[in-house]
Amino acid sequence: MRRVRYYLGGALFWGAFLAVCVLLFWNAQRLARAAGGISLRYGEALEPRVVASALEYARDGRNNAAWSPTFWAVRQGAASANGREETVRMLRVCGDAELLATEPLLYGALPGPAGQGGCAVSSALAWQLWGALDVTGLELELDGERYTVRGVFESGEARAVTQEAADSRTAEYANVELTAMETAPEGTEAALAFAGASGLGTPAHVVDGPALAGLACALALFLILYVLIKGVPHLSWELVSTKPSYLSDTIGILPDIISTLCMVLTTLLFVLPLGVCAAVYLTEYAANKRVVAVIEYAAETLSGIPSIIYGLVGQMFFCQFLGMKKSLIAGAMTLVIMNLPTIMRTTQESLKTVPQSYREGAFGLGAGKWRVIRTVVLPGCVDGVITGCILAVGRILGETAALLYTAGFAHTLYSTLGETLQSSGATLSVALYVYAKEQGEFDVAFAIAAILMVLALIIDIAAALVGKYFQRRRSI
Repeated sequence: MRRVRYYLGGALFWGAFLAVCVLLFWNAQRLARAAGGISLRYGEALEPRVVASALEYARDGRNNAAWSPTFWAVRQGAASANGREETVRMLRVCGDAELLATEPLLYGALPGPAGQGGCAVSSALAWQLWGALDVTGLELELDGERYTVRGVFESGEARAVTQEAADSRTAEYANVELTAMETAPEGTEAALAFAGASGLGTPAHVVDGPALAGLACALALFLILYVLIKGVPHLSWELVSTKPSYLSDTIGILPDIISTLCMVLTTLLFVLPLGVCAAVYLTEYAANKRVVAVIEYAAETLSGIPSIIYGLVGQMFFCQFLGMKKSLIAGAMTLVIMNLPTIMRTTQESLKTVPQSYREGAFGLGAGKWRVIRTVVLPGCVDGVITGCILAVGRILGETAALLYTAGFAHTLYSTLGETLQSSGATLSVALYVYAKEQGEFDVAFAIAAILMVLALIIDIAAALVGKYFQRRRSI
């Protein structure tokens, strides 16, 4: 029976290891695609004739359709329409905007034929200028030049994208994105050869997107392999199903697993309602933009504070001032404050992506404000709430410094849930630190690290499945 458990446990964890590898390579492939290709960064703006010459060279037979250049530049500008004016962040594209669809500054490809003038605006800018989202065909003035709006892309910031013709009169393009076609040779040397032959010249900097993605993949794969190879051989049923005993000189992490689950569930029980309600208030109810800006700035500041500072404050406030002492509930309250900005921001951004026309339609049917939010807005942003929840769980699983000051590091099993929450307890990450640093049990520490790796994998897979589930519901 023991041998069966041994082989079953080995098969389970090595199966999880293979799943990690598959997921890692899948994410690396997505990252490589998002990188787009090779970016050439020039110190000075290229002349219009150079831009037109490079585009012409890319389209004729000399290039053999191997590389497709897309020129882009970002700057602040002024947008005016319908008697209103807004300061916007402008992305000017010269070439095929479809190739820059993954560029984070664009948030979506500009609709319409490539090489023709036009513009697209973010949903936030469309609502600020016209008070609607259906603005295709309307006139927009950007820095004194008039454009016809071709489309709207989802973004909570005021952004405008303009696509210039090949003979653009502007001389502001200093960035070139080279997208390799099927016949293009690999490597930066081939890209530099194209730059020299097309008249672009030698760039100041070259960024190889796929190479960076491969390097990140290699580093992540090395860390995962190292942890699993060092940790999986030391996993056993006795380790994960018993508590430590100083009399029999045995080590067990069952109390740490239970403490971790209690910590995760208790933190989410408090942080999810607080974060979602705060995001709904700031997005749907708050009318004073200054107050909203102050709250958002405070939330962003909280997200940048080191976790050990949270631990010290949590020890003084929850453990001493409120009399909770060192307990799981005190640690959970500290983690609530740490993860509140993450839940707020992800929910806010998701709420902003819900089209305003949905709200207007519900109001037109006679629904009240809260009914519209509850039945129309919130169901449309569930994916953002789930994303924030997953990020929060990941931070809870990996948090150590704050919990050392607030939750302690006891390895004890308690009979009831209430007693467990009111008593000191170590999570898996704290137990890893204690066994490795204080007791020198590196084999046990690597085994705990392997368990945390598997938990992170389960969370990632759960995120993908939940996201697909809501996508299917939305498409029905």
